[in-house]
Amino acid sequence: MSNRDDENLQHLCQFLVNHNAASGTLQFDKSEFSRLPDDANTMSQPTPEDLKQVGDALYHSLTVGPHSMMIGTDGGSVQFIAAQFKNMNMRGSKLEPKVIEVALTKIIDNLDQYPQLNAIKCNLSYNDNGSMMTAKGVRTFCVKGRQ
Repeated sequence: MSNRDDENLQHLCQFLVNHNAASGTLQFDKSEFSRLPDDANTMSQPTPEDLKQVGDALYHSLTVGPHSMMIGTDGGSVQFIAAQFKNMNMRGSKLEPKVIEVALTKIIDNLDQYPQLNAIKCNLSYNDNGSMMTAKGVRTFCVKGRQ
């Protein structure tokens, strides 16, 4: 795709977010698409229970949930922010998206400590480079299938 195509797609994604927010179909605050991660000094530190809860939700999402379609495929990927992850996988949780964001980051950074997740045929990553739906600096997570 050309840069022009990328720009058009980004504008379409932003339009859809705004439209869903205005019509009440966006299940979380629209500002989550522009919320930057806390800096290290003010960052919420997830408890071991928070990490377990998020890790269990991630495992469920990758095995039978919405991201399971990426597993074992070559090249398919999906990106999401913490608020989307909460909406899809942790609706009943009292954890705030910013705590889920830190927990997902810690889990991905220490994947070797989560053998159940590490065994799943996918690559888990994150970046702050921006995406079609988010501004630069917003933490975006990625699940990319692998065989």
